[in-house]
Amino acid sequence: MSTILFTVVYVAVLVGIGAFLTRYPSDDDAKRKLYKNAGKSLALAAFISLAGSIASMATGIGKLHTLSCIVPLAIASTYIIYKDVKTSKEKGNAELTVLITMFFAIATVVVIVFSGNNMDVSVSKDEIVVSGVYEEKIKKRDIEKMELVNELPEIEYRKNGISVGSVNIGYFKTSDGKTVKLFLQGNEPPFIHIVKSNKKEIFICSKDSAETSSIFQLIMRKE
Repeated sequence: MSTILFTVVYVAVLVGIGAFLTRYPSDDDAKRKLYKNAGKSLALAAFISLAGSIASMATGIGKLHTLSCIVPLAIASTYIIYKDVKTSKEKGNAELTVLITMFFAIATVVVIVFSGNNMDVSVSKDEIVVSGVYEEKIKKRDIEKMELVNELPEIEYRKNGISVGSVNIGYFKTSDGKTVKLFLQGNEPPFIHIVKSNKKEIFICSKDSAETSSIFQLIMRKE
């Protein structure tokens, strides 16, 4: 799914849920007002997410897209939960809190998984950019070594990153105590291994081996 299509669907879902909450039928005035405010909050979050996503696509900053989807929804959810808990002290029911918490958790997972699967590698004469939530900009003058390898180092655990199936993106600790940065959309070799002058190690792998090899050749051609 492209970033544009994902953004359209994501914003449409927020607006749709917001519209439903705004028109939520209830004989309780306080509850009706609560749901109406919740709907407006989600609609505002959708507008901010759309604006942030457009800015992300215009600037090429992949991390901005992820943040613009998660942060506005997090703020809206916090506000809704606060209002719901405050109302429930009088009414004895916090059903909206449960629903919003579940929705926020699901939406966050969906956004993160999409960001992990939407990794893109762009190459210019002077720089390699791996876009996404853990975006990395590598100046070619800072590269000490770059090669294709058939094996990854043994990973002990994930320090700060995403691991969903064969997708592993972020910072991981190896069995020999090193911290490496992985951009893996698959687990089929070869893997692009880059060592920077500051000894930072990066591994890149696309969804299929042919694409990974193509990226490596593209980098080499633009040396």
